[in-house]
Amino acid sequence: MKQPGSAADCFCHPSRSFLTGVVVVLMLLIQALRADAATSDGIRTQRIKPVEGPTTIIKGALRGYESVSYLIGARSGQRLKITLKSSNAANYFNLYAPGKGPGDEAMHIGELSDNHFEGTLAESGDYAVSLFLMRSAARRNETARYTLEITLVAGTPLAQPTASEPSRVVSPVKPAAIHHLYYANKSFTIGSERCIVPDAAHFGE
Repeated sequence: MKQPGSAADCFCHPSRSFLTGVVVVLMLLIQALRADAATSDGIRTQRIKPVEGPTTIIKGALRGYESVSYLIGARSGQRLKITLKSSNAANYFNLYAPGKGPGDEAMHIGELSDNHFEGTLAESGDYAVSLFLMRSAARRNETARYTLEITLVAGTPLAQPTASEPSRVVSPVKPAAIHHLYYANKSFTIGSERCIVPDAAHFGE
Protein backbone atom coordinates (compact mmCIF):
# COMPACT_ATOMS: atom_id res chain seq x y z
CA MET A 1 0.00 0.00 0.00
CA LYS A 2 1.28 3.46 -0.91
CA GLN A 3 2.11 5.56 2.14
CA PRO A 4 1.04 9.22 2.28
CA GLY A 5 3.94 11.55 1.59
CA SER A 6 5.85 8.98 -0.43
CA ALA A 7 7.85 9.84 -3.58
CA ALA A 8 5.13 8.31 -5.74
CA ASP A 9 2.49 10.50 -4.10
CA CYS A 10 4.55 13.64 -4.80
CA PHE A 11 5.03 12.62 -8.43
CA CYS A 12 1.35 12.00 -9.06
CA HIS A 13 0.21 15.19 -7.35
CA PRO A 14 2.53 18.06 -8.27
CA SER A 15 2.12 21.26 -6.30
CA ARG A 16 0.25 24.25 -7.65
CA SER A 17 3.44 26.34 -7.70
CA PHE A 18 5.15 23.71 -9.86
CA LEU A 19 2.28 23.75 -12.37
CA THR A 20 2.32 27.55 -12.42
CA GLY A 21 6.04 27.50 -13.20
CA VAL A 22 5.51 25.07 -16.07
CA VAL A 23 2.77 27.28 -17.55
CA VAL A 24 5.00 30.36 -17.34
CA VAL A 25 7.87 28.57 -19.11
CA LEU A 26 5.53 27.37 -21.86
CA MET A 27 4.15 30.88 -22.38
CA LEU A 28 7.65 32.33 -22.69
CA LEU A 29 8.58 29.62 -25.17
CA ILE A 30 5.51 30.36 -27.30
CA GLN A 31 6.29 34.09 -27.31
CA ALA A 32 9.87 33.38 -28.41
CA LEU A 33 8.66 31.15 -31.25
CA ARG A 34 6.23 33.83 -32.37
CA ALA A 35 9.01 36.43 -32.39
CA ASP A 36 11.19 34.16 -34.55
CA ALA A 37 8.30 33.57 -36.94
CA ALA A 38 7.74 37.32 -37.26
CA THR A 39 11.41 37.80 -38.06
CA SER A 40 11.58 35.14 -40.77
CA ASP A 41 8.04 35.16 -42.18
CA GLY A 42 7.04 38.80 -41.77
CA ILE A 43 7.82 39.58 -45.43
CA ARG A 44 4.95 40.28 -47.78
CA THR A 45 5.28 40.68 -51.54
CA GLN A 46 3.23 42.92 -53.80
CA ARG A 47 3.52 43.39 -57.56
CA ILE A 48 3.04 46.87 -58.94
CA LYS A 49 2.80 48.00 -62.56
CA PRO A 50 4.07 51.55 -62.90
CA VAL A 51 3.29 53.30 -66.18
CA GLU A 52 6.16 54.91 -68.08
CA GLY A 53 6.28 58.62 -67.35
CA PRO A 54 3.88 59.31 -64.46
CA THR A 55 5.07 58.63 -60.90
CA THR A 56 3.43 55.74 -59.05
CA ILE A 57 2.81 56.60 -55.38
CA ILE A 58 2.39 53.87 -52.75
CA LYS A 59 1.47 54.53 -49.11
CA GLY A 60 1.76 51.98 -46.34
CA ALA A 61 3.03 51.17 -42.86
CA LEU A 62 5.46 48.78 -41.19
CA ARG A 63 5.82 47.67 -37.59
CA GLY A 64 8.70 45.87 -35.91
CA TYR A 65 10.21 43.13 -38.04
CA GLU A 66 7.64 43.46 -40.82
CA SER A 67 8.98 43.92 -44.34
CA VAL A 68 7.42 44.42 -47.75
CA SER A 69 8.89 43.80 -51.20
CA TYR A 70 7.41 45.56 -54.23
CA LEU A 71 8.11 43.82 -57.55
CA ILE A 72 8.57 46.05 -60.58
CA GLY A 73 8.67 44.55 -64.07
CA ALA A 74 11.09 46.60 -66.14
CA ARG A 75 13.12 46.40 -69.35
CA SER A 76 16.79 46.88 -70.02
CA GLY A 77 17.56 50.52 -70.80
CA GLN A 78 14.66 51.98 -68.85
CA ARG A 79 15.48 54.56 -66.20
CA LEU A 80 14.14 53.85 -62.74
CA LYS A 81 13.72 56.44 -60.02
CA ILE A 82 12.78 55.52 -56.44
CA THR A 83 12.25 57.82 -53.46
CA LEU A 84 11.16 56.72 -49.98
CA LYS A 85 9.71 59.18 -47.46
CA SER A 86 8.92 57.88 -43.98
CA SER A 87 7.78 59.02 -40.55
CA ASN A 88 10.55 56.87 -39.04
CA ALA A 89 14.20 57.73 -39.70
CA ALA A 90 15.08 54.02 -39.34
CA ASN A 91 12.90 53.03 -42.32
CA TYR A 92 14.98 52.20 -45.43
CA PHE A 93 14.74 50.35 -48.73
CA ASN A 94 17.07 48.08 -50.67
CA LEU A 95 16.84 47.48 -54.42
CA TYR A 96 17.51 44.02 -55.84
CA ALA A 97 18.24 42.96 -59.42
CA PRO A 98 16.00 40.38 -61.16
CA GLY A 99 16.20 36.96 -59.52
CA LYS A 100 17.37 38.35 -56.17
CA GLY A 101 15.69 39.56 -52.99
CA PRO A 102 16.14 40.02 -49.24
CA GLY A 103 19.04 37.88 -48.09
CA ASP A 104 20.94 38.41 -51.37
CA GLU A 105 23.37 41.17 -52.26
CA ALA A 106 21.49 44.39 -53.04
CA MET A 107 22.29 46.43 -56.13
CA HIS A 108 21.42 49.59 -54.19
CA ILE A 109 21.26 50.32 -50.44
CA GLY A 110 18.92 53.16 -49.57
CA GLU A 111 20.63 53.91 -46.26
CA LEU A 112 23.72 55.10 -48.14
CA SER A 113 21.80 57.48 -50.41
CA ASP A 114 19.09 59.09 -48.24
CA ASN A 115 16.54 56.58 -49.53
CA HIS A 116 16.85 57.66 -53.15
CA PHE A 117 17.81 55.76 -56.31
CA GLU A 118 17.98 56.83 -59.94
CA GLY A 119 19.69 54.90 -62.70
CA THR A 120 19.47 53.01 -65.98
CA LEU A 121 18.55 49.34 -65.65
CA ALA A 122 21.04 46.86 -67.06
CA GLU A 123 18.68 43.91 -67.59
CA SER A 124 15.03 43.05 -68.05
CA GLY A 125 13.02 41.35 -65.32
CA ASP A 126 11.41 41.89 -61.93
CA TYR A 127 13.26 44.32 -59.68
CA ALA A 128 12.45 44.08 -55.96
CA VAL A 129 12.19 47.14 -53.72
CA SER A 130 12.37 45.89 -50.13
CA LEU A 131 11.21 48.17 -47.30
CA PHE A 132 12.13 47.48 -43.68
CA LEU A 133 13.03 48.95 -40.29
CA MET A 134 16.58 48.81 -39.02
CA ARG A 135 17.19 46.10 -36.43
CA SER A 136 17.36 48.46 -33.44
CA ALA A 137 13.98 50.02 -34.32
CA ALA A 138 12.45 46.62 -35.08
CA ARG A 139 13.47 45.34 -31.65
CA ARG A 140 11.57 48.24 -30.10
CA ASN A 141 8.55 47.35 -32.26
CA GLU A 142 8.48 50.84 -33.76
CA THR A 143 6.06 51.85 -36.52
CA ALA A 144 6.83 53.59 -39.83
CA ARG A 145 4.32 55.23 -42.15
CA TYR A 146 5.85 55.61 -45.58
CA THR A 147 5.30 57.00 -49.05
CA LEU A 148 7.12 55.25 -51.88
CA GLU A 149 7.46 57.06 -55.21
CA ILE A 150 8.44 55.02 -58.28
CA THR A 151 9.02 56.44 -61.76
CA LEU A 152 9.91 54.50 -64.92
CA VAL A 153 11.15 56.35 -68.00
CA ALA A 154 11.53 54.80 -71.47
CA GLY A 155 15.03 54.21 -72.74
CA THR A 156 17.11 52.27 -75.24
CA PRO A 157 17.96 48.64 -74.37
CA LEU A 158 21.56 48.33 -73.27
CA ALA A 159 23.97 46.18 -75.29
CA GLN A 160 24.88 42.94 -73.52
CA PRO A 161 28.59 42.64 -72.63
CA THR A 162 30.68 40.12 -74.51
CA ALA A 163 32.93 37.53 -72.91
CA SER A 164 35.94 39.83 -73.39
CA GLU A 165 34.04 42.79 -71.92
CA PRO A 166 32.54 41.73 -68.60
CA SER A 167 29.89 43.98 -67.12
CA ARG A 168 30.92 46.12 -64.19
CA VAL A 169 28.82 48.16 -61.81
CA VAL A 170 30.48 51.31 -60.50
CA SER A 171 29.04 52.66 -57.27
CA PRO A 172 30.77 55.70 -55.77
CA VAL A 173 30.39 54.90 -52.06
CA LYS A 174 32.36 56.84 -49.48
CA PRO A 175 33.98 54.58 -46.85
CA ALA A 176 32.78 56.86 -44.04
CA ALA A 177 29.18 56.40 -45.19
CA ILE A 178 29.19 52.62 -44.64
CA HIS A 179 27.44 51.79 -41.38
CA HIS A 180 26.26 48.21 -41.88
CA LEU A 181 27.75 45.26 -43.74
CA TYR A 182 25.75 42.06 -43.60
CA TYR A 183 27.22 40.02 -46.45
CA ALA A 184 29.56 37.13 -45.76
CA ASN A 185 32.30 36.22 -48.21
CA LYS A 186 31.33 39.11 -50.51
CA SER A 187 33.85 41.34 -52.21
CA PHE A 188 33.45 45.03 -52.90
CA THR A 189 35.59 47.88 -54.17
CA ILE A 190 36.14 51.24 -52.46
CA GLY A 191 38.25 53.58 -54.55
CA SER A 192 41.16 51.48 -55.82
CA GLU A 193 41.05 49.04 -52.90
CA ARG A 194 39.27 45.68 -53.26
CA CYS A 195 38.03 44.23 -49.98
CA ILE A 196 36.51 40.90 -48.97
CA VAL A 197 34.10 40.69 -46.07
CA PRO A 198 35.01 37.60 -44.01
CA ASP A 199 32.52 34.89 -43.22
CA ALA A 200 29.79 35.98 -40.77
CA ALA A 201 31.13 39.53 -40.67
CA HIS A 202 28.85 42.13 -39.08
CA PHE A 203 29.40 45.77 -38.32
CA GLY A 204 27.11 48.44 -36.96
CA GLU A 205 23.80 48.21 -35.08
